[in-house]
Amino acid sequence: MDRLIKLSPDNLCEVENKGKFRKEFGVDEDEPEIHPSLPQDYRDMFAGNIDDCFKVGIRMNRRSIKLYSDFFTSDIIIASPLGLRMSTGGELDTERKYDYLSSIEMVIVDNANVMQMQNWEHLETIFDCLSQMPQEQHGADFSRIRNWYLNGWAKYYRQNLVFSSHPSAEINALCNRQCFNWEGKVRVQTQSNGLLGEVVRQTRQIFQRVDCDSMGTSDDDRLQYFTTQVLPSILRSEQSHTLILARSYFEFVQIRNLLKKKEASYASISEYSDAKSESKIC
Repeated sequence: MDRLIKLSPDNLCEVENKGKFRKEFGVDEDEPEIHPSLPQDYRDMFAGNIDDCFKVGIRMNRRSIKLYSDFFTSDIIIASPLGLRMSTGGELDTERKYDYLSSIEMVIVDNANVMQMQNWEHLETIFDCLSQMPQEQHGADFSRIRNWYLNGWAKYYRQNLVFSSHPSAEINALCNRQCFNWEGKVRVQTQSNGLLGEVVRQTRQIFQRVDCDSMGTSDDDRLQYFTTQVLPSILRSEQSHTLILARSYFEFVQIRNLLKKKEASYASISEYSDAKSESKIC
């Protein structure tokens, strides 16, 4: 955007489509409250409306704000990765439409660590669609288009802000492969003393090395190692419970299918869903 709009109680702005917005993003009165015994970060994350598939365009004028405006005329687009991915379509779709992402000047990825618990590929696909040359004109006034857009340099002038509670290889890869601002990059990281020392019950940790031929096959090699070396020992173990943590939804689906194939007794939980029991926990 070429302007900054400040909203305050003194602004007499007319907001269009407020009823639709409250209906889709409001909190259901029948929704049970989060138990106060749960951690504060959990309560902050899951309070209110937690629908992970949403998108809304916002157009701002001097005296009004229009919600659910067409993306091509919107000043701001607020969306979840899943909601925006459903709008842009997949790579195999013959009629993909994402020209409205060609002129994005600022991208804010908030709570990237939470997005990792879902399908990270959605976010990567969206970044692939950013700052591309439009396929159609869409009624644009070419006299107002900046030269760097016509030269295909839009990605070098786009600002990217990624916020996460902790670093990860996926977030680092996203910043290194998709963020090209000509001014450079800045990484701010807070220091933490860690919490392992505060764990009441000491848990034995065992680290195992998985040999792989290349980074491209590391995921398949890790799953193969888990299938042949780790899972059999878990199934033979006399302990009553074993927790298996998957770092991505794709990996979670692989492990869940593997447990079903082995006819193991387990309970699974992913994203915002409730625990789904499959007999007793493995």
